[in-house]
Amino acid sequence: MSDPAELEDLYKRGELKRPTAALTELLNNPEKFLKTYPLSIDEHPGPSGVRTAYIGNGKVAKRPGTVLKTLRMHRTEAFEISLIKAYGHSFPCQYVRMVPSNQDVDWYTLQAMPTIMLTCKLTGCSFVVRENADGSIQVAHLQPKDETGIDLNKRLRVKGQVAYGRLSYNFESRQVSIVGVRSARGWQVFAQKVDKEKEVGIRSVHRIFPA
Repeated sequence: MSDPAELEDLYKRGELKRPTAALTELLNNPEKFLKTYPLSIDEHPGPSGVRTAYIGNGKVAKRPGTVLKTLRMHRTEAFEISLIKAYGHSFPCQYVRMVPSNQDVDWYTLQAMPTIMLTCKLTGCSFVVRENADGSIQVAHLQPKDETGIDLNKRLRVKGQVAYGRLSYNFESRQVSIVGVRSARGWQVFAQKVDKEKEVGIRSVHRIFPA
C-alpha cells in the first residue's frame, strides 16, 4: 500500500503500525519485535558498509501464539526493509552483502554505529559470526557455490564461529531474516524463520549471537 492519505488514515485508526514506531520497537527489543512482526529484507548490489535503508508496511501476516506457539497462529502485520527502494521511513544501517562461497570469506567488521545490522534474506545461504581476541565482531553472508548449502553450513561451524544456515532451515518452505542490534549489552544477532507463503507466518526466532 503506497497511498499516503490511506496509510495515514490506517495509522490514526490503529489498524497499522507506523514504520517509525516499528523501527523504535525493533531497536529497543529486537527479539520481541521479531516474534511479533515478520521482516522481509531485500538485497543491495553494492559492497558491505553503512547504507540508508527504508522500512515500510508489508502484507497481512501471522505470528505464533504465546501459549500454543505455532499450533495457534494470530493475525499480525509484516514490515519490508529495502536498501534500493525509497519507501517508508529511512534510517542508517550496516549492511552485509551476500557473496559466493567458492571465494574467500568477505568478513565485515561491525562498527559501533549505526546500531542495526541487516543482510538480505537467507534462501539457502549461511550467515556466520565470529568474535576476535580484540573484541571485534565480524560477520559474513555466504551463498553456496560449488557446494551444497548443507555442506557450506557444516564447513562454517568451526570453533570460534557461529554459523546459521541450511542445517537450521528448509529453504524450500522457509526463508530467514537476519538482524543484528547493538545495545548497552553489545551486539546481538537474531534469525527470524518465516513461511514462504502468500500470508507469511513466523515459525521461530533464535538469537544466534551471542550463542
